[in-house]
Amino acid sequence: MHSPYNYTKTQESCQEERKAWIFLLISCSSYFGLLIIVVFFTLLSALCKKLCKPTEVKAESNIEPIAGSSFRSEVREWATSLISGQTTTGRLLVVFIYACNVCAVIVYMIDTSSGLMEECITWVDSITLQIDFALSVIFILHHLLRLLASSTILSFLLEMVTIVDYFTIPPLLASIWMGRTWIGLRYIFNYTTSTSIYMDG
Repeated sequence: MHSPYNYTKTQESCQEERKAWIFLLISCSSYFGLLIIVVFFTLLSALCKKLCKPTEVKAESNIEPIAGSSFRSEVREWATSLISGQTTTGRLLVVFIYACNVCAVIVYMIDTSSGLMEECITWVDSITLQIDFALSVIFILHHLLRLLASSTILSFLLEMVTIVDYFTIPPLLASIWMGRTWIGLRYIFNYTTSTSIYMDG
């Protein structure tokens, strides 16, 4: 099956070189690199708390909690109410994100119809790449919202939806920079689409 695009000589020469490994490297390095850093600082923090026990805990037991911790709790409760659909705004957000996931799957199906796993095409020439980028911006914002609602960064990184984000969004951003698309792991959007209603509802 041939691609629906009419290639220039530059694009034809580009098609001869496969760079799928770069997309995989970007996904793995961004996710596992951040995971290693978070695990390291989590262990370091736990070690410091164990070794550096304060000697004046009893004397300072009457000190009021820091206002920052209260602010953080309020932000977390606000974010949780949004992503869990406990409010009208939250329910609208849940439906909106689900619709975006469906759109991402449709765009994926359109891209796979060309029969090519990897294709050299610029941002200007690909409407599906432009739509994917707009969806990725929405997913990144939702990603940050879920981070605010999480109890710890480590637990957030181990969520399946987070793993899906790291293995789909970075390669897409790389596609714009490299001038080529890669179907790769985008099929796992199907997981997010099939489970988002149950996870957020």
